[in-house]
Amino acid sequence: MPAISKIRLTNVVYEEGNKRYNDEIFLYDGHNGAVLIENGGGKTVFIQAALQAILPHADLADRKIKNTLMLENAPAHIAIEWIANDVPRRYVVTAVSLFTTKQGLDFLRYVYEYDANDPNGIEGIPFVRDGKEGKRTAERGEMQDYYSHMREKTFSARTFNTIKDYKSYLEEQYHIISEEWESIAKINSSEGGVEAFFNDCKSTNQLFDRLLIPVVENSIVGHDAEMFADMFEAQHTSLKNYKKLKETIAENKRIEQQLDQYASTFERFHQRQLDYEKIKQQAKGTWNEIMKESQSYTAERTEIRLKYEEWKTNSKNHKVKSASYEIFREETDYKKLEATYKEALTRKIEHEEKWKQHNKEYYSLKLAELKRDRNEQEDSLKQIDKELEKFEQTEEVEDYNDQLEETKQALLGCLLGKMEVLEKDKQGLEFQLNPILTQIELFDQKKVVSKKTRQAFVLPYLKFQL
Repeated sequence: MPAISKIRLTNVVYEEGNKRYNDEIFLYDGHNGAVLIENGGGKTVFIQAALQAILPHADLADRKIKNTLMLENAPAHIAIEWIANDVPRRYVVTAVSLFTTKQGLDFLRYVYEYDANDPNGIEGIPFVRDGKEGKRTAERGEMQDYYSHMREKTFSARTFNTIKDYKSYLEEQYHIISEEWESIAKINSSEGGVEAFFNDCKSTNQLFDRLLIPVVENSIVGHDAEMFADMFEAQHTSLKNYKKLKETIAENKRIEQQLDQYASTFERFHQRQLDYEKIKQQAKGTWNEIMKESQSYTAERTEIRLKYEEWKTNSKNHKVKSASYEIFREETDYKKLEATYKEALTRKIEHEEKWKQHNKEYYSLKLAELKRDRNEQEDSLKQIDKELEKFEQTEEVEDYNDQLEETKQALLGCLLGKMEVLEKDKQGLEFQLNPILTQIELFDQKKVVSKKTRQAFVLPYLKFQL
């Protein structure tokens, strides 16, 4: 059975509120202890209150716990810390919260196993809380929330709906036997009960008969409390037989061996159970760490996704700005080329005007020259006609006709010569126009000058050529 390390009593109020334990912790650390209080000082109340953490609803000296404690204003909280294992040191706390309901007295039952220096140990249970006017006792709902939270937080914490489940768990997991504590309750049921009990157990056999054997009997499933007495009465005469007694002793030894084997097996099972609980705690800790890492990874992934979306937006803006810059640069180049084109167009128009002026002057001069030649020819013809009139009847007429034909041929040759000169002048003007047309073709390659613009620029020259 585990040894008691500490007992904590909170809001244990008795004797009409004249005496109380506000929030007291009693240290035992596995050693024997004695409660020294004057008569009527509350030794029985202390023991009965402590028993509630093992045997809820336990009566002592015919006093019920609901009549012993005052629970109208706030619940009473009782906890015992047990040393479950020495090396390494491991503890288990059994705690109850007592409160009244319309149906009567009720309990919240709680068990928690932990290592040394655990913040949720017996001192860390929030039986007392901060209030507006200072410290106050925790309410039933607050403790129920705390017990439920601990049960969900760790596998080592348990709560129980019934007293039977609570006692069974303490017996199976920690060997806290209810019958042993019921015997202790019987021993302490009256003033001086302990001393009177052990006065009647002056020998080892008497102690076995009055304390240990009843406990073993009560632990046997289906055992009748009067079975041993009836058997003894029935076999009283037989017990005097040495042989029968010897067989009984041998059987008891075999039972003792079996009990030792059972105890050894149960000890190994308990050790395996403790190892299993430790592995469960480690697995839960590992699971919690995995969940933390998973949450961290999820948060990091979300942050990366947000950064990626931000990068995509920035990249899109950068592309837009780059395209805008390219458009701006192309527009700048276009404006420069357009200015160059306009300047070339202006020079072309100026050259065209000069060419037209020169052409007009040239053809004016040509026309004047031809008019002069025509007048001269007309004058010559008139003169010839006059002379022909004079020599019409002479033999020289034929000679003059021949001379006229020769003159016509000379005039035709002169006209053809003038046309050749004009053709050469035309070719010279086309040679001057070719650089301008080449520059227009460059504009056309850069897709700056449109088709209509080229037509507007070239057609005057083509018309002029035609």
